[in-house]
Parts: sequence; C-alpha cells; structure tokens
Amino acid sequence: MPERRILTIHAHPDDAEIWAGGALLAHRAAGDLTAICVLTGGDGARAEEAQRGADLLGAALFHLSFPDRALRFGPDPIEAVLRVLRETRPGIVVTHWPEDLHPDHVATWEIARAAITLATSEIGRPAVFWSDTYGGLGARGPFVADCLVDVTGVWEQKRAAILAHQSQDPEHYLQMMESQCGLHGIHGQVRYAEGFIRVPFFSRGRKAMATLWTHL
Repeated sequence: MPERRILTIHAHPDDAEIWAGGALLAHRAAGDLTAICVLTGGDGARAEEAQRGADLLGAALFHLSFPDRALRFGPDPIEAVLRVLRETRPGIVVTHWPEDLHPDHVATWEIARAAITLATSEIGRPAVFWSDTYGGLGARGPFVADCLVDVTGVWEQKRAAILAHQSQDPEHYLQMMESQCGLHGIHGQVRYAEGFIRVPFFSRGRKAMATLWTHL
C-alpha cells in the first residue's frame, strides 16, 4: 500500500493538538505519515511548545512565522503553505472551519483553500476536512460533524500534547475538549471522538471510525 499522509493546517501552535491531536495520533498508530503546518507564532516560547506538542503527536512540524492575531490572506502565506503541500503531498488535509469566529482561523482556511487549489496539478486532490472550533459554535450556528474519529484510546496522549503549551492556559482547553469530544463520543457511541466536516459537505453518517480514511 502506498504511504498515506495526513497534514493539518492551522493558525496557532496549539490548534492541531486541540482540534485534531487525537486524529493525528490515530493515523500515526495506523502507520500513516503525519505533519502539522502552523502559520503563526514561529519563534520564542510558543515555537518551543509547538515542537514539543508535535513530537508528542509523532508528527513533523512546519512552523511558519506570520503574525499572530493579524494573519491575512495573501500571496506570501499562500506560497508558504503551497511549499508545505509540495513537500508533504498529503492525501488528507485538516484545517479550520470557515464559520469559525477567530479571524486567524478564517484567514487560515482561505489561505489553505487557495494553496490546495494551486497544488492539485502537482500533488493531486487531497480530501479536505474542517475541524471543530471553540464551543462548537460558528458565525451561523453550531458545528455539526459528519465525520467522527474515535480518540478514546489515544486520549491521554492528546491531553499530554495540549499540556505542552503551558503558555496558553492549557487546562482551559482540556476542559473544553472533555466536553466537546465527549459529546462527539456520544454521537459515535464511544467515550471520546473528534469531529470533522468533509469538504464539501459529504457525509457517511455519524459513526466513529478509527481514522479519517474510513470516511472517504
């Protein structure tokens, strides 16, 4: 079987751990190559925490240095993400939901969408998934996952990766994940699950699967 590769593209150093850390761990356990692309916070303590979190997830890290809280759609970040796509050649990309209320998250989706579109002639067409958001609420209503990944077996590893980001009050995010992943787990009839939306809105039902490949 050809190597299967999954790439997350998120705005901040702890976003992948919070919204897709369990999925990355599950894919890694299944033998996939995993990578994280972070668009902001590329130096100082946050950069050190990002590397520690990626190491705990067993994922390669591509850490860009665009401005936190001021990320904007434009040619420079698009080209930077395009370079990451060319190097990683993912079959699955996970990124932010466009209804997310954080402006950096929305900009990341726009940048990722443009870069993926430009990359398809070179890397093919990866399956793209949107990840959950704060409180599961967006600009037009709740985040309704149509793909669930059972992360019960990797829950403590996901927690450890979130805790690597000590500068960001990680206990707050752990409490949020207990609630949101617990709710996704109820829908998937497991203890904990991470929720995703296939782009475009393609659904095979709310059943918790081992990895995102099973939703393709």
